[in-house]
Parts: sequence; C-alpha cells; structure tokens
Amino acid sequence: MSGNRTARGLRKVIQVTRRDGVTIMLTKVANQARFTVAQSSWWRSLKRAVPSQIKEYLRQKQEPVFALVEQSPLPPGDPLAAVIIPCYNYGKYLPEAIESAQNQTLGNIEIIVVDDGSNDPLTIKLLDELALNSSVKLIRQPNKGLSAARNTGIRATNARYITCLDADDLIDPTYLEKAVMVLETRPDLGLAYPLAQLFGDFEEIWYTEPLDPGKLLQYNHIPVVAVYRRAIWEKVGGYDESMRIGYEDWDFWLRLAGEGYGGYLIREPLFKHRRHGKTMTHSAQEKHGQLKDELLKKHARVARVKRLPGVEVRPEQAFLNFTGAPGLVGQRRLLVLVPWLKVGGAETVLLQVLKAFSASKHWQVYLVTTLDSANEWLDLFLAVTPHIFILPHLFRRRYFIDYLNSFVTAHAIDAILNSHSELAYLSLEGIRKVAPALPILDLLHNDTPEGYAKLSAQMDRYLSGHIVVHGGIKNTLLEKFGLAEEKIHIIPNGVNQERFKPGEADRTAVAAQNSQAGGTARVAYIGRLSKEKNPLLFIKAAGRLQNLKGVEWFCYGDGILEAEMQTVAADHQAQVRFMGACVDTAQVLRTIDLLVLTSDAEGLPMIVLEALSCGAPVVATNVGNLAEVVQEGVNGHLVPKGDLNALCAVLERLLSQPGQLEQLKQNCRASVLEKFSGERMARSYVKLYDHLLS
Repeated sequence: MSGNRTARGLRKVIQVTRRDGVTIMLTKVANQARFTVAQSSWWRSLKRAVPSQIKEYLRQKQEPVFALVEQSPLPPGDPLAAVIIPCYNYGKYLPEAIESAQNQTLGNIEIIVVDDGSNDPLTIKLLDELALNSSVKLIRQPNKGLSAARNTGIRATNARYITCLDADDLIDPTYLEKAVMVLETRPDLGLAYPLAQLFGDFEEIWYTEPLDPGKLLQYNHIPVVAVYRRAIWEKVGGYDESMRIGYEDWDFWLRLAGEGYGGYLIREPLFKHRRHGKTMTHSAQEKHGQLKDELLKKHARVARVKRLPGVEVRPEQAFLNFTGAPGLVGQRRLLVLVPWLKVGGAETVLLQVLKAFSASKHWQVYLVTTLDSANEWLDLFLAVTPHIFILPHLFRRRYFIDYLNSFVTAHAIDAILNSHSELAYLSLEGIRKVAPALPILDLLHNDTPEGYAKLSAQMDRYLSGHIVVHGGIKNTLLEKFGLAEEKIHIIPNGVNQERFKPGEADRTAVAAQNSQAGGTARVAYIGRLSKEKNPLLFIKAAGRLQNLKGVEWFCYGDGILEAEMQTVAADHQAQVRFMGACVDTAQVLRTIDLLVLTSDAEGLPMIVLEALSCGAPVVATNVGNLAEVVQEGVNGHLVPKGDLNALCAVLERLLSQPGQLEQLKQNCRASVLEKFSGERMARSYVKLYDHLLS
C-alpha cells in the first residue's frame, strides 16, 4: 500500500513539473515540507516551549517597519471627529442618520446638520425641532448644493477628522472609532473607509477597494463616508462647489490622492448606503461620460504622484487622544477578548453566554478579536452586540496591546472575560496598571499541553479568577500549578436545547438530499481537521468497516489535515463523504445516527452535548471530561485514545445490531437536559460577574 502511495506521489510530481515548471514545483514541495514540519510532534513541542512573549515579538518583527513620530495632542476643547450631515428635503430619513452618529462608540465627536435650503414641510418641521437639540449643531443656508453644504459644516468645526454622512445613510456604531484610531496611528494616511452595505430597494455589499490613484482615475472605489483629516480638506480647498450634478466626492478623493496621501480600507461593511428611487447618484450616472472626462482632464497627474513615505506614531503614544462615548446609566460594560469568531465549541459557548449578558439589560458587551481569521460566525455575534473590534483589520500587531490598555480606560470597562486569546494574557500587566481593581476572569476549556492552562496559571497574579468547564481542569490548576481554590469557578458547558433537539423532518429532508442508495445508518465526524482531533482515526475505521452494509460515513469540518485525510481515505478504500465545514450543526446532528469523536485531547466538547441533545449517540475516545457526559451503554461508548481496534469493535457492534443503536438514541436527550442546560450555564456567568462587582 505504501509503495502505491509513493508511486502516485512521484507521478504527480512529474506531472506538475511538466505542467508548471521546476520553480512552481519546488515552491509546492517547500510548502508541503512546511506543512509536514508544522504537524510534527517535535515542532509542536518546540512551539509550546517558546514563551508567548517571544512568539509575539517574532510576529511583530515580521511586520514592515516605518519611521516613528510623536503623537500630536488634541488642542483643549476641540472635538476629535465631526460628522457632517447635509440635508435637502430628506426629513423622513434624517432622524435615523443622526441616531447612527449619536450611537458611535467614539467619544468627543461633534454632529453638525446643514440644512441646504429645504422646502419640504416635513423636513422644515423636523429641523425646527432639531434646533432645540443641544447635542446636534444645526446650520441653515440657502440652497447651494451638496458640496457647499459639506464645506459649510466643515468650516464650523475644529475637529481633527471629518466624515460626511448623507441624510439618508447610516454608519455602524464602531465606524468612527475604527477609522479615527487607524488615522491616529498612521500620519501618512489621508483617509480611512469601510466596505458598504447597500440597502433599501435592493441589498448587496459594495466591495470598496484600497486607494489606488491609477484605478481612482478610472472609477471611484471610495465611499462618500470616508473619514479624512480636516487639515487635508483645507489644503486641497474643500469640495468643488461648482460640481452640482454629482461626482463631487470622487473629485475630492482624487485631489487627496494628488497630494500623495494613502488610504486605508477597513474590510467590514460599516457604512449603510440607502438605495431608494431616483437620487443624485442616478442623475450623475446619466452624465457619467461627461463627468468622467472632466475629472480625467482635471486630475491627469494623479497617477504619477509619489506616495508619501510610511510613517507611524509610537505605539505607547498612539491612543493619547482616544476617548469612548459615555455609557448608559445603570449599564455595566463587559470586554470579551477572543482570538477569532470561528465555527467551534468555544465560540458556541461564548455565543450563549454573551446572549445572556445582553438579555440581562444591565450589561453592554464589547468584543475584541486578536488573530487574523475569516471569522465565519461574525454575523451571529453581531446579532448579540454591534460593538465588535477585529484588531487585525485595524492595526499592525505592535499596536494591539497599547490599544487594549487604552480601550479599557476609554470605554470605562467594568469587567473582562478572556477566552483563549494569547495576546490578552500579554496585555494583563498593562491593564492592571490602568485598572488595578478591574475584575478579570479567564475561561479555560481544557488543560492539554497545547491549551492555555499553563499560561493562565503564569498570569494568575493579574487575574481575578479562572472559569473552568469541568473539575479536571480545576484539579490541574490546583495540583500542578498551585493556584488558590477560591479563584477557580466551575461552570460546565451547556447546550441550547431549543436549537439542538430531535427533528424527524430534518432527518427525512437531508437524508433524501445527501444519502446514497441503500444507506440506513449515517455515521459522522464533526470537528476541526487538526492533529489534536485525530480525525485520521475516523477515516481508518471507516476503511476497516467498509464491508458493513447500509452504512454511510460523513466527515464535516475543514483544517490543515484535509488533504492528507482524503489521501488516507483513498489508501484505505474508506467511502467517506467530505462535506466541508459544518454550517448548520443542529440540522446535521438531527440527520445522523451516530457521532464519532476521535480526539487525543478534549475538555468538555460542545459537539458531544449538542449531538446528545439532538438524540444522536456518541462513540468517543476517553479523554478530558467525556466520561462525565458519555455514559457507557446508556447514550454511547468510550474507547481508549488512539485505539483503532477498540473503536472498530464498538462501531461494528452498534452498526450491525440496529436495536442497540436505537436503544441508545432513546436515552440521549434526557442524559443532558438538566445537568448541561445552556440557559443555566449562561446565567451562571452573569451571576458570577454580578457577584464580583457587588
């Protein structure tokens, strides 16, 4: 078998070399070598041995280095940013635009509404009422056009940064903070802007692009709501008030680019652009050819302009001017630090917990992620809190710790929860200097060598306590690391039993869609395809049991082992269907007959609780705290870690005797209903924090 595998590999190398050339082939070989090294046990041991501080230092050393400058303190009394809202007969939309500006997380901002000679009765009435609102500055002028209205508003403020928000559009609560903080760290940048979410007549994402002067001459790829420096507005002479047909913002961006300033794209749809009927945008597009020709003649030199050299503010000074918006009376602020928002058990727990904090009405949740990731579950968390900050979207890593330290004071954070963010541990010393009495808890899902128990223990002097999901982790912290028992709180993971419940309709529908002819039992692995999960054991078991009749094998998940698993499946003639990442776990669990978990290390895995809640028995390796959940012969079976023979023996017995499997199914849901309630788990977190602050 190994000879066949080697021969196939050599044939593939020859084919790729002939097709792509030696250079590309060598690159692929080098990538495969890096992958092999990364998966080796000695490399994993070496990574564990390297202190987190050194790993963070090495990550930062890989970043480009720019010249460092001092931060410019904001003059006393000046706002940091201003939102300019021109309005001409858009009274029916204006209140929403103002509210979106008032809901910003950034403090020290000014909101200015410029009435450009509105004659609509509803708009006039609303503006008359607005004149009595001390939190918004209202300026009225005869109709002079959009450019003139913007210029009027900007002249009325001393704010360092400006954004122009049309009266029918909206900005997300975190937008100004993100854009302004980016510009505060990078003096060489002239503007920062997001992706745009179009809504109204139709919905889609406008994928704005990084500022490219050559492309900008051909088409506008910068949204009107971009945040820019007021000093540059002065330098280029403001918006061209002669451009009353449209494209005045495109013209303005070209003039900024003509001064050599760069732009920064925040890859999040933080701008909501309303599409409704025929607007000024449509009028401009009708004369697109004429207006574009005028812009090309006016700004032909822009493509030849040399970018200003890269400059950065010293990290320790970068957030000197940062203040957050005042909180609501009676509400506390919880800062949650996580590496990412991926599909996973830890994220499932966190989502339930944060829903409970949000539902409590006396907590406001701020969420910060510290590693670059696709963040597949971002939308799920945004439904709980709009205050999500993805640091890799904003800064180089050298700014992360200083930003977190400033964040705690700027937003008057009342408590912190860390869930597996390595950078959060490194920030604790600085946070303690600015907030010595702040309750800070660390959440641990396991005590494996690859986990965070050791780092959590090392940082114990900065932590108020440790939340662990089972007693085994507590014992490790007590016996191996000598932590104080009163600082350790056990809160078992819980499952959302309303979402994860048996459903025959799902079973029938998905079975009809996915099942092969004759399949009667569906066996699935669901999880990351990574070393510690040992999914190769599942593949080998499927290969050994390939002669079992009426059995379908499914693998849900993605990860660095996927390609190797497919190769092993072919070698072992395992008829496993690779389904990719599991988008809707609840639906999948309602369609399977048996979940197989083959991990070498676990804590209290959510997928097991979810499977049992859906009525699917579990066969798993006996690691972590699984013996507390999987009851032998009641709702599943446990086998020794890495024991292929034992795993195959249990699977063969269950799959060849359907009566045994059906009996296990009857017990599954009842076995987790009371002890592992997600609602009770989430309430326990809220009660713990309330107690710490009482």
